[in-house]
This record gives sequence, structure tokens and C-alpha cells, in this order.
Amino acid sequence: MPTGPPSATPKPEPSPTTTGCGYQCPAAQYLASNYSTVTSRLSRDNAIRRPRGGRPTAPGEPRHADPVERRGVDVVIRTIEPPEVEACSRAASLAFSQPFDKERFEAGLDTVEPDRTLAAWEGATVVATAGASTFRLSVPGGHLGAAGVRGVGVVPTHRRRGLLTGLMRRQLDDVRGRGEPLACLWASESRIYRRFGYGLAVLGLGWEATRATADFVPGIPVHLPVRLADDGEIRTAMTEVHERLWRTRPGMVDRSPAWVDYRLRRRGDLSHALVDGPSGVEAYASYQVSPGWGVGGPEHELSVAEALAVTPEAEGTIWRFLLDTDLVRTVRAGFRPSDEPLAWMLADTQALRRRVTDALWVRLVDIELALSGRRYPADVQMVLEVSDAFCPWNEGRWLVEGGPDGARCTRTTKQPHLSLDTADLAATFLGGVGVGPLVRAGRITERAPGAAAHAHRALAWDPPPWAVTFF
Repeated sequence: MPTGPPSATPKPEPSPTTTGCGYQCPAAQYLASNYSTVTSRLSRDNAIRRPRGGRPTAPGEPRHADPVERRGVDVVIRTIEPPEVEACSRAASLAFSQPFDKERFEAGLDTVEPDRTLAAWEGATVVATAGASTFRLSVPGGHLGAAGVRGVGVVPTHRRRGLLTGLMRRQLDDVRGRGEPLACLWASESRIYRRFGYGLAVLGLGWEATRATADFVPGIPVHLPVRLADDGEIRTAMTEVHERLWRTRPGMVDRSPAWVDYRLRRRGDLSHALVDGPSGVEAYASYQVSPGWGVGGPEHELSVAEALAVTPEAEGTIWRFLLDTDLVRTVRAGFRPSDEPLAWMLADTQALRRRVTDALWVRLVDIELALSGRRYPADVQMVLEVSDAFCPWNEGRWLVEGGPDGARCTRTTKQPHLSLDTADLAATFLGGVGVGPLVRAGRITERAPGAAAHAHRALAWDPPPWAVTFF
């Protein structure tokens, strides 16, 4: 197996290739030829209309060449072979300025898809990476194929050369070629991905509570039996309970056995509890208790790695169990839904100290398939005028018609009700981000009276999206 890129060959001039929707797309020609060579001269500056040399020049500021750009050095972008996975992972760790964790790498090895993992090679060295996992993402009323983008990074010595743009270009064309209407990711820095058409579609919640103040409102059902579980039992529960939620709540990706195993292995030494209900296991929690002692006695901290429930009584029961753990002073949880049910169970709502976080970003790779593939809570008929500089096949006016039983999205020449960028359409796609706030923020333009309110109602969804699985 090769451990580096093939010998560089002269890069042919790309000839436009006509896509199914009539867009003359040079990127399609690159994809057909497996993107044989991409040079460092293919700069991000061209894709986002910046001056060459990296960041935009401020008014009155003299322009300088990018200090790290070395012209004439070929960089090859290609998918990797299985023996190259570790080199790619090491480069990603370097890009994130963190040490390579061999144990964590080995724990997640079965989740890596080499044929969906891109690396930029300079000679025998990986200088940038972008991977993807094959998922089904839950959307309002259904599920759609989605690329779970992960491990995206450029090593410090090769930034501002257009490598990220080259990787994103290649990756989105590949996603489209696979027929997946969506891509999604967790962003390390939120300002990076909007220019590639990603919108923040899911908000998350992190919180902590002091056990002494976490009593419930009278009448909250908490009486189901709870039992501790070993790794075998929790593995089954993580699969079955998660799937029941995945079928009804937007924002969740499906979990293969490899992903379940990875979540258990990467989190270290966890305890597990199961709640049994009429339909079997109806809730579970994976958590860790960190001991601590102060002058006033025990100060243990309980950190919840994951807690899922499929019924209100199972939800109340599992949280009552966790909050009643002896010797614990503080309970913490992350990756929680924006509509956290626990907040409404507590007698003192201020006992839950909450922090809203960015969670999942979504990209509509194929607007027609995406908007046709979700459901709408009420009858909808609206024309959207979409701008999409990075994936021009999405540009234009789209008529969305449908309701609770199905929908279709087709091109149209009718006058638009709303004009918006593809990233803002993606933000509203899962029903958790409203059209109204984006109109008030100046991100969406209303072209017909009442259109924003109509679109706000049409795109909303209950329950709101929840991103549980970090990839």
C-alpha cells in the first residue's frame, strides 16, 4: 500500500461538464478525474473573491503577499488508503494544536471511512485533512442521507493557501455525486463554515445544578425501577433507545455498532443506569463521579456523558436517580437539547445554571431533494430565491409545496416570497431556528407581505432538533 501521494502529473485544463440541472461545473470534471492534482496556487482567495494573499486588506492598508505561501509547490488532494489513516489523524491533531492520542485514535478506527477521507499531500506529508462519515440524519418528519463531516484541519505551516477551500470543494462535489442531499458538522470555529454554505441549525445546552437545590415540582412521575448495567447491557440500550428517539426527533444521526462502541470506549470509565418501563428499557444514563472532599464534607461531582429517555416518566426517573446520588454536590451535563425537560421538572428553575452552545451545522447540498424530503406542520406554498456562491447548482428560485403528508420542491420563475442565502436556509431546515429572527437580523429579505410569518410557521417543528452524537 502506498504511504504517500503518487508522482505528480501535469494538471490538465479543466473543461466544463454539464450537470443534471444544466450548471456548467468545472468541479464535476475534477471529480470525474479523481481530482488528480490541486496546486497551492488554487487559492481560497479565488473562491471567495478576496485579494490574493489571505485575509482581506483593510482600507488604506498596503497589501502584502501571504507570508506562508510558497508558490510552485504542488499539493495533491486525494482519498486515502487504509494504512494512511493514522498519518491523516496525526495531521488533524496537529491542525487542532493538540497531541495525538493513540488510544482515542484506535478506539475510533472502525468509524473511519478511508474512501471518504481526503488528505492534501505535499510530497509524503499530510498537510490538510477532511473526512466524512455516512449517516442518515433525522429531519422533520423523516430521514435523509447526510455526510457527517469530521476531522477538518490544515497544519499551521500551510494555512492561507486555499487548501481548506480545495478540500471543501472536492468534498461537497463528492457528497452530491453520492446522492446525499445534506452535509453536517460540528464547527470548532463558527466563522469558518458559512462561506461554504453551512448554517447553524441546532443549538445545544450545557448546564450544572447543585444537588441540594434540585427538588422536583410535586407530581412529576419518577417511579419506574432503575438498575445499574454493564457494558453489554448499556450497548443494547444505547442502540435501541437512541433509535426510538432518532425516529421522531430532528437533528440526530443514526448509530452503527461501530459508533456505539466508539462512544463507550472514548469516554473512559463510566457507570451506567437503565430505567425499565412497560415497553422495555425506556431510559439510560452514562455518567462518571469524580470524588472530592472539602472542609464541609463530600464535594463529589457527577458528569453526565449521555442520558436519553423515550417517555416523560422515564425522563423524570433517570434524572431523579442522578440528582439523588449520595455524596454528590454538583451535577453537570452537556450535549443537552435546547428544550431541556429537566428545567420544567425542577421546583427552582434557577437551580439549573444553563449555557446555550452551538451544536450542529447543516449544508443543503441538493436543495430540491432536501426540501422535498422533510415534512411541514401545516400546508405550505412559498417561493424562495436562494443564492449559493459555492454550490451554484442550488442558485435560483424554488417553489416549495406540501404539508404534514409530504412535499415537493421544484424550480420556478414565479416572484419570490423570500430571498436568502443558502446558509440561512440551512439554518432553518431542521425547524430549530426560526425565519423570523433571521429576517429581523437582516439575513433574510421578505419580498411579499406576510411571507416571513408564513415561512416561520411552515419550517418550524416540535420537538426542536437535538444533536446528540458528536463526530
